[in-house]
Amino acid sequence: MYEIETRADHRLINSIWRAHVDEADEYLEPANEHWGFAFTRLPDGTVSAELTGPTPKPRVLVGIAGASHWGAELHPEVAIARLPKSQLVGRFVPLTCAGGMFTLSGAALPIPGFNELEACIEALEHRGVLRVDPQTRRALRGDRAGYSTRSWQRRVKLVTGLSPMRITQFARARAAEAALRRGKTATEVAAELGFADQAHLTRSFVALRAERPSDIRRP
Repeated sequence: MYEIETRADHRLINSIWRAHVDEADEYLEPANEHWGFAFTRLPDGTVSAELTGPTPKPRVLVGIAGASHWGAELHPEVAIARLPKSQLVGRFVPLTCAGGMFTLSGAALPIPGFNELEACIEALEHRGVLRVDPQTRRALRGDRAGYSTRSWQRRVKLVTGLSPMRITQFARARAAEAALRRGKTATEVAAELGFADQAHLTRSFVALRAERPSDIRRP
């Protein structure tokens, strides 16, 4: 069972999600620029928390039968106090959990349930642990006035942990997937989204999603 709720208009959160693993299995996570928090409850009742970093390439997640997971995916322009995002890229960073609390950058908060995730993230912002970098947000939305190309590239990589070009590639791959699911052909998608040709689209999909355009099926 997997459930996701989009929060793309929230200043911090891109989405919140939860999942329950019925049978042990492996799951593929596509490359993406978002990062966030994940909480896990194992069948023995043990609860853990971790930061999930931006994913520069697809990675395989291993599901434990009977485990429950929930978390929040944050916008790439959200920064963490005293923890450079570069240290999170491609990683899972465990957080200290004790007495029903988890700790991040010196702030201890109750471990949230799924319906408490948004309030928990906002509490971390209120405590100064999380903050939105407005210049990076502006740059990622296409407004780069006042900065040289090199300056905004450095700024974006410092805050997000990824290069602007990489983030653009992720967004284009997601747009291509959405178009394919709407029934467009790979040739049409390649032309509409600026890929050099269908082969370029296929290479991008394999690199960022570990699948080919032909693997995408309409819902």
